[in-house]
Amino acid sequence: MEPRIRRATLDDLETLRKLWKPIGFDLADLEKRLTEFQVGETEDGKFIGAIGFQLANGQGWIHHEAYADASAAEVVRALFWKRLQVIAANHGVLRLWVRENSPNWAPFQFQVPSVENLAKLPDAWDRSAPGWHTLPLKDESAIEKAEREMALFMATEKRNTEKIIEQAKMFRTILTILGFIMAFILIGGALWLYVSRKTGGVNPMP
Repeated sequence: MEPRIRRATLDDLETLRKLWKPIGFDLADLEKRLTEFQVGETEDGKFIGAIGFQLANGQGWIHHEAYADASAAEVVRALFWKRLQVIAANHGVLRLWVRENSPNWAPFQFQVPSVENLAKLPDAWDRSAPGWHTLPLKDESAIEKAEREMALFMATEKRNTEKIIEQAKMFRTILTILGFIMAFILIGGALWLYVSRKTGGVNPMP
């Protein structure tokens, strides 16, 4: 049966410590990031490996890969890869990164990043560290262009809305002024008729 891949739980912590310690991984750091890890196990529940996957700013970092049995690494890594692709798709990840053991990921088309692409690496991941390899999952230039066009469209719509609101305010102001003028005319006319009748300026109907 094919090994099973699942998310790590607190029950896996002791087993992960035993796996990480001989490699020299920072146990205190990784224990706090337990939820980032996927683990592989056999059908009967035997632990065979683990891998971390951290998300930040549309980027995904595959990290701290380790195996209980090195001979199973290639098979389990392929299964981890399938799982990580699903997670990346669900979170809209634009680009994946690996650092340690990067040659192991060469079959998945990871490449040395350009200076421009390396600048996209989140600061928290230490872009000055050696060995970074990357794999774009989406056309970032097309996405950036679409985002710029959307931002321009929203800005244009905002300006149009503000213009319409200003025109509506001006129209209401004009109507208010006209209303006052009509009111003054009517009041003035009424006063004129009243005064004229009192003074005999207007003959009442026979």
